[in-house]
Amino acid sequence: MVNTMFDFDVQRLMIWAPVVILSLTVHEFLHAWAAVRCGDPTPEMEGRLTLNPLAHLDLIGTLMILFAPIGWARPVPVNFLNLRRPRLDGILVSIAGVCGNLALAVGFFLLIAVLGVAGAWKSLPASIEAWQATGYMKTRPVLLLQLLTTGVLTNTGLLMFNLLPLHPLDGSKVLSFLLPVQLAEKYDRLAPVGPILLIIVALSGIFAYVLLPAMLLVVVLGLLCGIDGSVLLHLLSF
Repeated sequence: MVNTMFDFDVQRLMIWAPVVILSLTVHEFLHAWAAVRCGDPTPEMEGRLTLNPLAHLDLIGTLMILFAPIGWARPVPVNFLNLRRPRLDGILVSIAGVCGNLALAVGFFLLIAVLGVAGAWKSLPASIEAWQATGYMKTRPVLLLQLLTTGVLTNTGLLMFNLLPLHPLDGSKVLSFLLPVQLAEKYDRLAPVGPILLIIVALSGIFAYVLLPAMLLVVVLGLLCGIDGSVLLHLLSF
């Protein structure tokens, strides 16, 4: 996943870290679960059929997500030859992770809406000026809203990033299974240059624009819940 936000403070890290850990863990667990369900015991044999984050997180990759423009988790080992229907099941296994991120993004989004209906956001600053006057004091509702919006954007980012048809991302596997065999073989020979292209995409900042629709949805939802738009935009850019 690409992260374009570099100005971390401790409080922000305490919000960002659990969301990233949850999102990566669910993503990798669902790859493992789908593979086992489709006939490959490899993930279970390798101890990856678990929601324990320690089984899935790569230390350097996780730190990179938190502090740099790109990062990763440990890929789930899958023997696609063990799958009952290698091409179809291969697609299902490949998209299982992003389906989990979609579910998490929707869940965080719905929590913002439900809590808004319940009146949780009534105590938020009435305007960015009023909040600025308090020194941008982080009250409990502010921190909670920051956590939920981070959940929406993190999982939207993981979803969109992993669907890019660049090796070794999930999107490249889906495309490989969809292509005719001969074309797939030629496409897979491009795998060595995939990481280089990913670094270029990450450093260019282009991917940040993919998150704009998600940010817009959160802002619209916030306005419907009575949250001041300028306050919400400040939270989204923290």
